[in-house]
Amino acid sequence: MRLFTLTLPLAPSQAAELRFWVWRRLLGNGVPEQTAIEVVLGAQEAFNLALAHAGAIGEVVVRMSILDDVVYLTASDDTAGPDPDQLAEAELSLVLLRRLMDDVRLESTGEGLTVRMVKRIDAARPAVA
Repeated sequence: MRLFTLTLPLAPSQAAELRFWVWRRLLGNGVPEQTAIEVVLGAQEAFNLALAHAGAIGEVVVRMSILDDVVYLTASDDTAGPDPDQLAEAELSLVLLRRLMDDVRLESTGEGLTVRMVKRIDAARPAVA
């Protein structure tokens, strides 16, 4: 298993760094491009969710591991954030996360929001044109 960790300020200007960081690690570890695209977009939406509910205050820690044919991605912010039960199911970031990833779970400890995501690697799936 390979474990990667990135800590970023919770600021819109950090989104590109997050995307690039996730992308390079996925491709560098043999994850097919289409799966990598979906994971990068999932990471971006988790970051967007933290930004939307915490504002540009604090930081986010992203942890990613690749084990067998599965990518595990966790994004945790250190702000009060929303109670996951109070997030609207129709919120765009949640809709996108659930479409892009195979499993999405939201947790709040009162000290921040954690988004846990799982994406199975399917090398046989064709790329979207």
